[in-house]
Amino acid sequence: MSWHKVTFTWKQGVEKVPEELDAIIESLYLDAGRPGGFGCYRAIEPIENNSYLFHRYFSPIASQYCKKLIDAHHGVPCDRPKESLFLVVGDEIESL
Repeated sequence: MSWHKVTFTWKQGVEKVPEELDAIIESLYLDAGRPGGFGCYRAIEPIENNSYLFHRYFSPIASQYCKKLIDAHHGVPCDRPKESLFLVVGDEIESL
């Protein structure tokens, strides 16, 4: 099992696409009975031209429950993130 990352452009961020995704992730988490080890995190990466990328990171457990969602948004496997993260949905202690 690995971590996964979904990345959104600045335009998608302005259009609130990441926030809409967060609501779906929360529903999946609650419907699954709040499984231990489930964590979805957000990070913002500054890039050139005063723009940003918006990332959502999924723990291995969250990746299992959110596979269709990750695939639909072209998510990719990734290493466990080392940057500053903010918990969006789940259990921070068990998922990191």
